Amino acid sequence: MDNTIDRKDYNEAEFKKLLVNFLKTKPQGATQLDMVVGTGLSKDWVDLAVRSLLDDYPAHLETNEKHELVYVFDFESREEQLTPKMMLQKAFKLAWKGFTFFFKVWIVLMLFTYLLFYVLVLAFAVAIITRNGDILGEVLGKILKALRDVFRMLMKGREGDILADDGYIHQVFSYVFGATRQKTDDLKLEKQLLRFISQNQGKIVVAEIVKLTGWSVRQAQEEAAQLLANYHGDATVTEEGVIVYTFADFDPTVLGTNDEQEVKNPLTIPNQSPHQAVLPIWKRPISHRPMNDNDKETNNNIMYVNAFNWIMSLVAPFLILFLVSDGENIDTLPDVFYVWATMIPFAFSFLFWLIPFIRRQAMKSENRRIDAQNEENQLLRVIFNQLDQKIYRDKEVKQLQTALVPVGKQPVHSNLGKLLDKKAIELDAESRSDEKGMYYDFEQLNTDLKVAERLRTR
Repeated sequence: MDNTIDRKDYNEAEFKKLLVNFLKTKPQGATQLDMVVGTGLSKDWVDLAVRSLLDDYPAHLETNEKHELVYVFDFESREEQLTPKMMLQKAFKLAWKGFTFFFKVWIVLMLFTYLLFYVLVLAFAVAIITRNGDILGEVLGKILKALRDVFRMLMKGREGDILADDGYIHQVFSYVFGATRQKTDDLKLEKQLLRFISQNQGKIVVAEIVKLTGWSVRQAQEEAAQLLANYHGDATVTEEGVIVYTFADFDPTVLGTNDEQEVKNPLTIPNQSPHQAVLPIWKRPISHRPMNDNDKETNNNIMYVNAFNWIMSLVAPFLILFLVSDGENIDTLPDVFYVWATMIPFAFSFLFWLIPFIRRQAMKSENRRIDAQNEENQLLRVIFNQLDQKIYRDKEVKQLQTALVPVGKQPVHSNLGKLLDKKAIELDAESRSDEKGMYYDFEQLNTDLKVAERLRTR
C-alpha cells in the first residue's frame, strides 16, 4: 500500500472550482490556511487560484482577531439582472440613436434648402410689390454670395471635413443634440490609483482609496482586491490590523529608479506628469455639462435661421398665391404644395426648437446631480479633516451649510443630516454618544492613514 501524497500539477480550472465550492460554505470569508485545509491544495496552488478568483468575482479582504487576511467573495451578484426598467432604458437609447441619425439627415436636407426657397419667395414678392426689379437682382446676387459663404462654412472643418468638430454642420448638430460627449475612460480612476501607488513606494491602504475616489469602504476594498489580481500585488496586515496593499512593480525603490525617471506603468494618463500629485476627490470637482459645443453668437445665428424658416412656413403660401394668381383663382395650387411649403417645414422648425428646449430641462437635472455629487465629495473633505476628532452630528449639520456650499447658495441635498448619516455608514464609522450628544467616530480610516504615513517615513 502506497502511503505517499500524490504531487498534483497546477490545474487552474479544477482548483478554482474546488475553491468556489469551499468558499460558498464560508459566506463570512476564509483565510488561505482555511482554503488549504478545506480543499487539500498546496499553499502555492491556493495562492494562484485565489488571485485568479479575485479577477472573476467581486471580493474584498478583511482581517480577523488574529490579524490574518480573510478573503470574502460575493458569488451572488456576479450576473447583472436585466430589470424591465433597464430594458426600457436600453430600448429608449436605441430609439433615440435612430431618431438622431434620421433627424441629422433631415437637418442637412431641410435647413438650408427651405432657407434659400423662402428668401427667393420673399424677394419676388418685394420686387413685385415695389415694382423694382433691381431689388430682385440684388437679392439674387446676395443669395449667390450667401451660397458661397455657406459652402465655405460647411468646409470650415479640419481638412475640409464638414462634420469636423469645428465645422458648421457640426455646430448645427450640436445646437440641436448637445455637446459632444467625450469617450468614457473606464480606467480613469484606476490610472489615478496606480499613479498614486507609484508615487508612494508602491503602497496604498483602503482609506487612501476612499480619499481619492469618494467610494464607500466596501467598494474601495473590492477595488483593492481587483488591483491585487491585475497587478501582482501582495496584502499584508500590520500590528494595528490595517491591510496594506503593496505593488513591487510600482515601487521606485525596488526598481532602482530616481526622481527623474518614470516608474513603469501599464496605464498612462494623458497630459499628466507621472510625478504630479494625485489630488483628493474633493479637489477634483466635476464640471457642469454644457448645452452644446458652440459659443453664444453661433447659437443665436442658428436660432435666427430657424425662426426665419418657421415664420416663413406660415407666410410663404400667401406670398406664393399672390405671385401666381395676383389675388385671383386662389385654388390653383394643389394641396401637396401646402404640405411641402408649410406643414413639413413648420414641423421641422418646431422640432428644431423643441429638442433643445427639452434637453435644457434634462441638462438642468443632470447638472443638479453633479452638484449633489460634488457636495458629497466636499463632505468627505470635512470628514477627512476631522478624522481624529469626534464629529457631533447636530453640531456638524449646522456648519455643513457653509462648509459644503458657496455663500449665498442653498445645498442640493435638502437634509444634510441624512447625507452625513449616509456617508458615515459608507465609511464604516462607529456611532457613539457622550454628554455632548451623538457623534461619529471614524477610527478605522484614521488608523489606516496613520499607518500609511508611518510606513512611508521609514
